[in-house]
Amino acid sequence: MLALLLVALFAKWSAAALHHLFVGTVDGGSLYVLEMDDMERTLTVLRNETAAGASPSIAFDRSKLFLFGTRPSDGTISRYSVGPDFSLKHEGTGQIPESCNTTAFKSIKISSAIRNPNLIYGSATTGTCSTLFSISITGYYTQRSNEIAGDIRSFAWSPDGRHLHALDSESSSLLNFGIADEPDLKDLLDTKAIKDTKAARQVITHPVGHRIYVVTRDTNELLDIPLLNNDRIDGPIAANRSAILVKDTPAGQYVTTSVAISSSNATLWTLSHTASPENTFMVTAFLLDAKTGAVQRRIARASFRNYLGDGTQQPTSVLIPAPFDGDMVALTTFPGAMVAVLGLVGESIKSFGRAMLAQDEGCCGEGVWLK
Repeated sequence: MLALLLVALFAKWSAAALHHLFVGTVDGGSLYVLEMDDMERTLTVLRNETAAGASPSIAFDRSKLFLFGTRPSDGTISRYSVGPDFSLKHEGTGQIPESCNTTAFKSIKISSAIRNPNLIYGSATTGTCSTLFSISITGYYTQRSNEIAGDIRSFAWSPDGRHLHALDSESSSLLNFGIADEPDLKDLLDTKAIKDTKAARQVITHPVGHRIYVVTRDTNELLDIPLLNNDRIDGPIAANRSAILVKDTPAGQYVTTSVAISSSNATLWTLSHTASPENTFMVTAFLLDAKTGAVQRRIARASFRNYLGDGTQQPTSVLIPAPFDGDMVALTTFPGAMVAVLGLVGESIKSFGRAMLAQDEGCCGEGVWLK
């Protein structure tokens, strides 16, 4: 009996060491499923699924039964059902609510709603005109905000799902939308510029603290912005700033494109890179106050190179926080076609696996974990 119990416990523990990451493509035709074994520190391609088109931004619905992928070139979203073997079945493609006098966009970012599990929210931008939208997981219900004169490529939810914070990169402003039980995306509560900031790139929120973080693309700064207890923005925004790169880094050498928080709520990660074909990446980890989210100090930095690309494509790189225990993140690169998982061990950044997906020239876009 004891032997059987030990076998059962070992099997359960072993299974818990496997995690699955779904990855889209920037302009390719595949969706990838990768499997990470955190005991062996390996990352392998489990499936390479033919997609309805490129999916630079992907998201699960709250049930994790459906995966959604965007195609900015024609303003569409595709839905895929997720099988028990992690296979994907394309179930249909629909148009997002038309806006900005076009159906072609430079970027469409999507995320599942926190309060309503049946809605997917998104932002679509031409670079100078943007709109926020939501679509039901069945595709039969859509709504959108008023058009916004700006470039909204990133948005984040307040912990309770009552606020949606959208970042306008063109003006480096934050737009705070109220989300009711029956939202209409017309309740714009606040629009505030971030003082002395240019080219703000991505916004995220702390999972329990009333706090926003923003990274700037060209000046490579981490901005720490406290909110009111109701997650409203209090007057003109004066952010607490932390330099992401070392002091002697030449101006213009790096751009910062992504920021994420580990599941511990105590570690924040940033990702910076140079232009292709050199493709040097810099990952920086900051210590946070786990309750308030205030940035304490920089604790670790790691760099690596990835030479794929011919220098003609605008490189992108994205961080994906791991939802399971541990201070870990995944990152994807384009046109480098690499997916890697990094973790914080003490005050050092260690690799927990890497996979090269160079067979698809459009890889890699965003990724999402299936916990």
